[in-house]
Amino acid sequence: MFGAKSLSGGPIRLVLTVALLGSSSVCIAQVYVDAPEAAPTDIVDPGFSYFVAQQVTADDNLFRLPSGYTNIQTAAGTADKRSDRIEQTSAGANELWVGGRQSVAAELGVSRNDYAYYKFLDNTAWNSHLLWDWTGGGQWTGQVGVDHNRGLLDFAYTRDFAKDIVDSGGYLANARFQVGPGWALTTAFHKEDINHSLSQSRIYDSRNESGSFGAEYATSASNTLELQYKYAKAEFPDEFASAASVQQNFHESTTQLLLYFEPSDKTKFVANAGYLQRHYAESRLAAYSGDVWHASLNWQALQKIQLVIAAGRDLEAYVDAATEYFVARETTFKANWTPREKLTFSVLLAWEHQDYVVGSDTLQSSLGRLDTLKNQSVTAGYAPRSWCSLNLSAGLRQRNSNYSFYAFDDRYVTGGIKLTF
Repeated sequence: MFGAKSLSGGPIRLVLTVALLGSSSVCIAQVYVDAPEAAPTDIVDPGFSYFVAQQVTADDNLFRLPSGYTNIQTAAGTADKRSDRIEQTSAGANELWVGGRQSVAAELGVSRNDYAYYKFLDNTAWNSHLLWDWTGGGQWTGQVGVDHNRGLLDFAYTRDFAKDIVDSGGYLANARFQVGPGWALTTAFHKEDINHSLSQSRIYDSRNESGSFGAEYATSASNTLELQYKYAKAEFPDEFASAASVQQNFHESTTQLLLYFEPSDKTKFVANAGYLQRHYAESRLAAYSGDVWHASLNWQALQKIQLVIAAGRDLEAYVDAATEYFVARETTFKANWTPREKLTFSVLLAWEHQDYVVGSDTLQSSLGRLDTLKNQSVTAGYAPRSWCSLNLSAGLRQRNSNYSFYAFDDRYVTGGIKLTF
């Protein structure tokens, strides 16, 4: 997805800050597998380029099964094999047009994903994005964009062992008005629809809307403080409303402070903190309120070493069960090392604690559920030519839960090649 904040007001600065627009609390950022390469978040070279790529992944626990569970029924019969190999062939293109102080970026990525054993999961995934970065007069800047994503739902997020293709698409708009020296007013709007192909998951199709209004004070182009009011609402299609589907339309509001701080060219700090309140359309569902916050530190520790540390607390839900919410507390550490210009290494360590303290009275299965997720990975990249890059990564994903059916260990190895023209 595209970003919404452009501190410099320049025509080609695209920053990934859509989360700050106002989350609908329906998490889709890490839901899909077999997705094509995400659209770049910072395009600086005008013109047209495209790529082709091939990637192979060996996964030792495709359905994210707990240890000891066997004979799981899938859409293709009994899951008698835990592991599988996935071959992904991808292609994509992007175009950046710049005219004066205006720019338009268009991006498209498509991938074909073939499974060696569980052929019923073969699928074609894609994403597309279009963004207009506009400037009006000397005081107005903003963006208008549309995006669409399609991918297979990861089995870490669902206990339906069937092929569920999730389509999400929507549009965004934001604007910034420079009131005077150091002061600006901001507004943003984001709308997104989420649809499932699996019939039993269509009760989780949702229509999500969010927006924000803020007043920003900047001491420089990179140091700002903003007071923001954010709202979000989600609706589930009426045709699926029933006691079984547990339709629980909601609306929420958050008042928060946002801080962007760059004390040096090697250090960047971004944070927000606020208070969230949620109310459901059905009075039998308990309202929720609590503090939410996020903070990240990006530090160029040495010339060839970059460290990123992030933490946060938020109210979230998985896209396959958007009616079951949890309070998530997460911490992420990432280190990037570039010993040579053409060679890079990265290490990722992430933890997330999920407390299912809210839910409807007909979703007792998740009330009181406590999960702890861990994600550990090592990645190496090598670019022998400017148009050719190789990558190899290995990782371990784990989830511990007091509901044993949701716990799993998953190990994977991925290798690929990408050619850019």
